[in-house]
Amino acid sequence: MSHHNTCYRSEHYDLWFDNGFLLYGMSLILNSLPASYFRKKHVFFTSDNYFAVLQHNYNRRDTLFILLTEGNDLNFLSELPMLRLPAKLDAGRVKDISASTHPLLQNPSGARRLGAVYRAGKESYSTYQQWRSGRQHWPVAKPAYKNHFIKSG
Repeated sequence: MSHHNTCYRSEHYDLWFDNGFLLYGMSLILNSLPASYFRKKHVFFTSDNYFAVLQHNYNRRDTLFILLTEGNDLNFLSELPMLRLPAKLDAGRVKDISASTHPLLQNPSGARRLGAVYRAGKESYSTYQQWRSGRQHWPVAKPAYKNHFIKSG
């Protein structure tokens, strides 16, 4: 039985998934993050693609490997230093992982500022969800940070 390995490549991350829905969902989440979140190249993969990732010969010093598992730890896959995360991970957890590698977290004031931006975004999204469901009117507010712009895409 032959196995086809699918890799979606971008400047900041590679996705090694055979499941099209997982591939599309993860790319949407990761594309929503600013480029500054990716201090290292992130390589997300499943156990089915483990050997393809090994054969790709990534620079291990400049790459963060993230294995998505389905309940078992797969401890025998130990040739790469990697994070092991459940495949049923939600978008917030993926962003937390990326935020934990963010350069601003190297100093306490940067970590506080990044946390404040994250909380403000989370609160705005919650308000947006309530507005969409008709439970709340959309608020008009002043920007929290003057002269700070988040570049998208």
